[in-house]
Amino acid sequence: MNSVFKVELNADEMGLLHAKQKEAWLVNGIPNYATRIDRINRLIALLVDNKDEIVATISEDYGRRSIEGSLFVEVLYLVNGLKFNKVHLREWMEPELHETPFPDGVARVEFQPKGVIGVISPWNLPCLLAFLPVSDILAAGNVCMLKPSELTPKTSALIARLVEQFFDETELTVLQGGPETGAAFAALPFDHLIYTGGTKIGPAIMGAAARNLTPVTLELGGKSPVLCGRTADIGDVARRVMTAKTFNAGQTCLAPDYVLLPRGTEDSFIAFATQAVHDMYGALKENSDFSSIINARHFDRLRSWIEDAKRKGARVMELNPAGEDLTDSDLHRLPPSLILDVNEEMTVMQEEIFGPLLPIKT
Repeated sequence: MNSVFKVELNADEMGLLHAKQKEAWLVNGIPNYATRIDRINRLIALLVDNKDEIVATISEDYGRRSIEGSLFVEVLYLVNGLKFNKVHLREWMEPELHETPFPDGVARVEFQPKGVIGVISPWNLPCLLAFLPVSDILAAGNVCMLKPSELTPKTSALIARLVEQFFDETELTVLQGGPETGAAFAALPFDHLIYTGGTKIGPAIMGAAARNLTPVTLELGGKSPVLCGRTADIGDVARRVMTAKTFNAGQTCLAPDYVLLPRGTEDSFIAFATQAVHDMYGALKENSDFSSIINARHFDRLRSWIEDAKRKGARVMELNPAGEDLTDSDLHRLPPSLILDVNEEMTVMQEEIFGPLLPIKT
C-alpha cells in the first residue's frame, strides 16, 4: 500500500495527512457496497492472519496477559462484529421511506457517510477498542485516522505496521505518539471524532474539537455498580462478579466497580468470591491467565488507593489463594481485593477503579 507512515508526526504533518484523506474522499465520492465490503474483508484478514502476533504483543506490553482471553476479546469478538456488518450492510445502505402528513407525499431518508473520522483509542483493550469503531466507520463509507494509546507502545506500533500493509493511507492510517500528539490530533478538523478514555481527558478532547465544530462521541469512565437483590443467588452473583472483575485484572470499562449487597449477605458473598478466585486462578504470581497491571504508575495508583481506604476505616481482604508475596513483583501483579466498611470519602468510591479492587456496600 502507498503510505508515508512514520512513527510520530508533528501537527503540520498530521494536518497534511488529514487534508490528503479529505481530498481523496471528496474526489472518490461515496464508497459503493463493493468497496465497503472489500475494506471490511481486509480488516478481517489483518486480524485473522496476524492473530498470534497481536495477542503476543499485547501480553508483552502488559508484562503478562491471558493469550486465550486476548484471542477471544481482541480478535474473535472483532471478527464476529465485522461479519455482522457484512451481513447487514446492504440493508443499512438502503434508503428509508416514510409517510408524511401531505396527500401522496413520501419522505425519503438516505444514509450518507460523513467523511474523515478520527479515533483516539485506549490502552486497556488496545486492539479491540482501536478497531471496533474503525469497523463501523469503514462500513458506513467513511475513512479514518486512528491514534492508539502510547501506554501500549508495542501494540500501537504493530497496529500501525499492519494497517500500512492492508490499507492505503487515504482509507485508514495510524498515528503514534503521546499526549502532545493526541492534543494535535484532536485539534484536526475531522468530520467526527471518537474518543474512548478517562473523564479527565474527555473535556480537553471536546474543547479541541469544538474549535472546529467537530461532532464528538465520548466514551468515558463510570462507577458500574452491581445491585444485588435479596432473592438473588449470592453464590452465582459472586462468581459472575469476580469473573468480570478479574478479567484483564479489572482493567475494562465493564468491570464491576462496587457491589451493593443486602445487609447480612456480606459473609456469604466473601466466601463465594474467595472460592471463585481460587477456582479460576489458584496461584497468581506466575499465572499466565491473570493479567498484570498495565504499568508501574497504575500499579502504584491502585496500591495508594488501598492505603487511602485503610486510613479512612476500610478493611481490605486480599484474595490471594496461594498466599504469594506480590509486593516486589516486577510483573505488577495485584491480587483481587475486597474492600469492606467503605464510605464515600474513600478514593475508591470517588474514582473509576480500573483494577482488581472491589468495594462492597450494604
